[in-house]
Amino acid sequence: MHRVTVKPNIDLKALTASYYNSLSLAFSEICGRSHGGGVLELMPNEVERILLPYNENNYDLLPLIDKMIRDKKDISEILKITNQKILKENFGLSNSEIELADSIWKKLSNRRLNRGK
Repeated sequence: MHRVTVKPNIDLKALTASYYNSLSLAFSEICGRSHGGGVLELMPNEVERILLPYNENNYDLLPLIDKMIRDKKDISEILKITNQKILKENFGLSNSEIELADSIWKKLSNRRLNRGK
């Protein structure tokens, strides 16, 4: 993401954690641009179109997300936790809606990452 500004009343850590869910990742694939090697770029006008289920309580997830990333855990392990908290508990999506968002994200990201192979 480039040149994105955050409104003063938004908690940056909660905002960052709120991004780690299958729905936001699927929207990123749809709204962003793919470059060589599978790089996904999001310009400010594209970032604005991403559905981001922001909740101040998501702040609590960031240390866990950070640790899991540093421990090189697979993104699917992270999403099991974040989808439950962010999408189900905080945003009210059903299990089938979460599974649909996850399958859309996986299909689009696999397509981007495997393009040209």
